[in-house]
Amino acid sequence: MKIMVFDVGGTEIKYSVMDEQMHRTNSGAVPTPQDTQAQFLDAVYRPLDETLVYMIIYLFNGILINIL
Repeated sequence: MKIMVFDVGGTEIKYSVMDEQMHRTNSGAVPTPQDTQAQFLDAVYRPLDETLVYMIIYLFNGILINIL
């Protein structure tokens, strides 16, 4: 099973693909927008768009989002 994991913080939105053994691939980070909800959602969707091909190939089973 592979899931897309997000950690939303005040300065960065970190993301990664994880498996059952907690191995991470396709990791990265983008700045957390401070302006509008639309900009925030764009920042979250950007990593999803970048890993879309990966998602199709490996068939993710879910998405986890941690917001602090």
